[in-house]
Parts: sequence; C-alpha cells; structure tokens
Amino acid sequence: MRILYITRKFPPSIGGMQRQSYEFYNALKEKEEVFLVSWGHSQKFLPFFLAIAAVKGAYHILRHKADVVQVGDMVLAPLGFMFKLFFRRTVFAMSHGKDTYFNNALYQYCIPGFAKRLDGIICVSDFLKQVLVSRGLDPGKLFVVNNGMNAADYTEIRDKIAAVNEIELKYGIDLENKKIILSVSRLVKRKGLSHFVKNIFPHIVKGVPDAVLLLAGEDAGRETRKEKDAITEIAKRLNIDNRVFFLGNIRDRGLLGRIYSISDVLIMPNIVVKGESEGFGIVALEASVSRVPVIAFSVGGIPDAVKNGENGILVKKGDNDGFAQAVERILIDEKTRMDLGNKAREFVKKNYDWNVLMNRYVEILKKARGSRRVT
Repeated sequence: MRILYITRKFPPSIGGMQRQSYEFYNALKEKEEVFLVSWGHSQKFLPFFLAIAAVKGAYHILRHKADVVQVGDMVLAPLGFMFKLFFRRTVFAMSHGKDTYFNNALYQYCIPGFAKRLDGIICVSDFLKQVLVSRGLDPGKLFVVNNGMNAADYTEIRDKIAAVNEIELKYGIDLENKKIILSVSRLVKRKGLSHFVKNIFPHIVKGVPDAVLLLAGEDAGRETRKEKDAITEIAKRLNIDNRVFFLGNIRDRGLLGRIYSISDVLIMPNIVVKGESEGFGIVALEASVSRVPVIAFSVGGIPDAVKNGENGILVKKGDNDGFAQAVERILIDEKTRMDLGNKAREFVKKNYDWNVLMNRYVEILKKARGSRRVT
C-alpha cells in the first residue's frame, strides 16, 4: 500500500500527541510506503496548514499514487472526506481523546458528520470507540489500535544513586530515603492531582511517613496555573507542602527516564470532568517499561493502558480509600513493587510495541480496501 499520512501535530512542536504521531509514522514506514504531510507549529495557524495539506495531499495522490489516506485525528475528518469525495481513496481518521469528545455543539455537529462518511476510524482505546458509537457512528467502521511505544527508548538506569543526586541538585529537593510517588501529566483538573493531594495523599502520608510526591508536567497557561495554585494551597493548608514538588515540563527524555527510574509508583488519579476525559494514557506505558507500577482510577481510556495485575492496579472511580491503600501497599511491600514492576515491563514490550500494533493496523487497512473494491 501507499499511504498518505496527514497530521496537524508533529515535532518540532511538543506534546504527547506529537510524539505519538512521530512514532506512528516511523513505525508505519517500516511496513508500507508512506508519504507524510505534517504540521509542527502552533495550532493558531491550522487553517493555513489545511490549505497546504490539501495541495500536498492531492500531489501525493496524483503523482505518487497514494491509495490510502490516514488523517491524524478527528479534527481533520473534513479534509479526509474531501480526499475521499474527489479522489475516491480509502480514508481513515484517528480518535485520540479531546478531538473526539470536545464539548462544543458546533464541533460535535460537524466533525462526527464528516467522520461517518470515512471508511474507518482508528480509536486508541475502547472507551473512545464507545463514545463514537454513542454519537451515531457505525461500530463496523470503528477499530481499536492502542497507542504504542518503543521500549528500547527507555534504557534501564543502573546507577540510581547518581540519578537521585542529579535530580536533587537540579530541583533543590531532598529525596534521600524517600518513597517517591510520581505523576507525569499536564496540571489540569481532569488529571485529578488537586483531588489526590486533598483526599488521598494525606492518608498515604499517615501510613508511609517518608512518602513524597513529584509532579512532572506542563504548568504554563491559565488552566494549568489555576490547578498548580490549587495544589499549592491545599498542600499548605494540610501542612504537607514539604512533600509536594513541582518539576515543570520535562522536554529532556533522558531526564524523564531518570525520574522514572528513581520512582516507586506512578499515579493516575483522573476524575470525571464534563466534556473531557483521558483518551488513553501513554505515561502508563512509559512508567511500566521503566519497571514502575501504575495506580490509576478506572476512568476514560485508562483501562486500555493499565491492566489490573499486569502493569498496575486499577481502582474503581471515586474510591479514594482504595487508591490510598493500593499506593501504600506498593510503597511498603518492596517485593510486590519489584515483582509488579518487572511484570509490567515485559507486559508492555509484548503488547504495546509499535511493531505489534502496526501489524494490526495494516491488516485493518487492507481489509477496508478489499471491502471497497468488492462493493
């Protein structure tokens, strides 16, 4: 197959979707011939990119005979429909998260309407598939292919003492003999971090007096500043502010790998926020391949990334006591932590490696193309 891949989120811009788009493209071109049209700049200029993508896409279809068009997310469904309408190509879109459940009446009126006319939607979680079914899309056109990762990018850090020293020096914090709880996420309400600090972390501290919380992730912008201020205020009021440390946005993947390596557990205490949800949760895979167990609320698409007993523990939505107990168990029981961490790394390598996922993706496209020819 010759595949035209169009994405509006791609390096050099920074973000989880950008990284996934980059890795998806590189994995796919190992399997098939791929022509890339990408945008690695601000989304403010998206209309400009759409015009470029329309011209470049038409060129690749006419000049290089691309026979499948894959657009990077639901926002680009109208562009995909244009290629299907004018060039009679097999066209797929992807469903990542906010692009699917964005709570805007005009968006939800237009985007699903165009998506229904495509040949298929690749959903990164079963949760997103169900969201699209609830909005009237044909289940027969919806396929689940989870986000993936390259385990080789996360080499194991052997000298953890050196890693601890580096992080202590960089951030001016004391981590000696501490039990480290880690969060890697944007500081926004739906990630549940202010909820965790208020309702769960104090109970953990009672059972594990040497526990500390490291918060790595974007803290710029109005929404993230508001959440950071809320976390700071709650921690001070509860007299646990000496246990909560903000690391900011970490662009250095090597540094992030060292932070994973010194952590005992990754938390994903997501809460339900109207119009928003977690589409998948790639950080769960990053932690798992770094041998760090994950404790998460069973919310949105997280159950596609965290499998109970395989790479972490899923806790029923809203069960704060159960979440605290699960974290405490991992922090206190070193054997349980190590056993689950080792199991998590192998589980991710076996089930979320890009090579495994690409085989499924290519099979879906070939079947879709075959069905179009028959009809």
